[in-house]
Amino acid sequence: MAEATLKNRNNVDENYKWDLTPIYENENLWEKEFDFVQKSLAKYKNYIGELDDSDVLIKCLRFDEYIGMKLEKLHLYAFLAKDLDMKNTKYQAMEGRVKNLYSEIMQASAFIRPEILLIPEEKIFAHLEANDDLKIYKHFFLNMFRLKKHSLDNESEKLLASASPALSASHEVFSLLKNADMKYPNVKDEEGNDVGITEGLFYSAMYSTDRDFRKRVYKNYYKSYKTFENTFSALFNGNLKSQIFSSRARNYKSSRETALASNNIPLSVYDNLINTAKGNSAVLQRWVEIKKRVLNLKEIHPYDMYVTLFPNEFKTYTYAGGVEMVRQSLRPMGDEYISALNLAFENRRIDVYETENKRSGAYSSGVTTGVDPYVLLNWTDTLNDVSVLAHEIGHNMHSHFTGKNQKAVYAGHSIFLAEVASITNENLLHDYLMTKAGTKEEKLSLIEMYLNKIVSTFFRQTQFAEFEMEVYKRTENGESLTPEVLCKLYEEIFKNYYGESVICDVEESYTWSRVPHFYYGFYVYQYATGLAAAEVLSSQIKNEGLLGAGKMMSFLSAGKSDYSINILRNAGVDMASPEPVIAVTKKMTQLLDELEALLGN
Repeated sequence: MAEATLKNRNNVDENYKWDLTPIYENENLWEKEFDFVQKSLAKYKNYIGELDDSDVLIKCLRFDEYIGMKLEKLHLYAFLAKDLDMKNTKYQAMEGRVKNLYSEIMQASAFIRPEILLIPEEKIFAHLEANDDLKIYKHFFLNMFRLKKHSLDNESEKLLASASPALSASHEVFSLLKNADMKYPNVKDEEGNDVGITEGLFYSAMYSTDRDFRKRVYKNYYKSYKTFENTFSALFNGNLKSQIFSSRARNYKSSRETALASNNIPLSVYDNLINTAKGNSAVLQRWVEIKKRVLNLKEIHPYDMYVTLFPNEFKTYTYAGGVEMVRQSLRPMGDEYISALNLAFENRRIDVYETENKRSGAYSSGVTTGVDPYVLLNWTDTLNDVSVLAHEIGHNMHSHFTGKNQKAVYAGHSIFLAEVASITNENLLHDYLMTKAGTKEEKLSLIEMYLNKIVSTFFRQTQFAEFEMEVYKRTENGESLTPEVLCKLYEEIFKNYYGESVICDVEESYTWSRVPHFYYGFYVYQYATGLAAAEVLSSQIKNEGLLGAGKMMSFLSAGKSDYSINILRNAGVDMASPEPVIAVTKKMTQLLDELEALLGN
């Protein structure tokens, strides 16, 4: 949307804008709370060296939670207010002050974990038996002691913390090079005009129905990465070595073990995802062959993977209409869920429209104890906006029910679980829209949307996960990963999934050089596992009615009260087994059958 067409925020109906007064009625109260927290930090000193006493221990834990809750509210207000006008330096400054305060709190409370770990485990658990107030912390302590052997002494922890800026330098330089310093060539657009390639243009071009334009953008976009292949390779390797250093410093066997241990995810879950997805990739290749036939192409290239097969199907969707679609699609979740949904829809917890200087994209604010979560949208009247609403309101409901049912110690949820509720909502919306689709073309578009989600969120992220596993393994074994080695490895893994159905252009083999998630340390696999878990949960809701919805509600309410793998298992999803992964490929097969039936093949 061009800047000239942006809505003036002053002219947007109040019902479509956030009401931040439930967080703080006015900013004077924000300032008073900030001062209160800052002055309260001195009280941490009262607990140093005294935590082996159960009464002191519970007081310290509760005080730390109390300060944490205050900090969350302070940050929530500043963060949301800043995102409504990214040029407003007042709220930028407020958020900066909160971040500095967070740093002060971390320093003041840094003694808590090391001091608890010095207490014999049997004494801690004796305290739990003798002190009813401490019983709720059982999982908290179990999780802490589980990681004890990977905790260092105070001096070593300080040394490792001081090395953090150096260890993160590769990621920072990568971000600056990719997003600021690197320049892309100009190309001719669909009308023959010269346009400069940007990240945004690259992504939008991949959906263009003009194949020559897609190819021009694709080829020229990657020229810059090929030009700087040695620089990107050095940064990529530098990040690998930083992660490996931190892993070995904490006595882990591998970087992958380090990353998964934080949420107690067995390595077998990662291996199962890759092996099962790759073993069932024939369904992915079938989808490519259908695209090839419908597009009437002799061969498919990566720049053909995102263009729609059904470009003539276009409808507009108002926000009010989208809300009702989402509400109706989620009715199988039951009355309690719908009531919570209406709290968000009817109490100005959603900021709807794009306005000048407002943050782009969409998000849900997450768990803030005592405050319902907020959702940011930038509505443009497309079906994708309806899907994004369902997705973000899924995050919102996850945070709402976690905050409602869990004490502060277990508020929030792990990254491993973060996308499950949101994708489950997308699945339910898709099923609802399919029942309401009035034309063959509408059904074809909906099926294509779902198939593309499986390709991008499940197969592509699993492919990335296998590549990431392999590069760490090779580096840990002392191998040197030159640009040539990285490109060859990426191409091999690409072909493991696509076979001969897609031509792996030279440019595609440089994907390793541009994906920021490769700097996050075994993050991407969780997109695929999240989609697989959501597939099982949404099927349970559809097939088991209120019983399936009840399982979903238990998942939404669990927070961090147990390990992620157990929370899913209790909701009927065993991520240690191949079944959730197979459920995705079965769903894709079903959709392809429907699509071919509609096409008359």
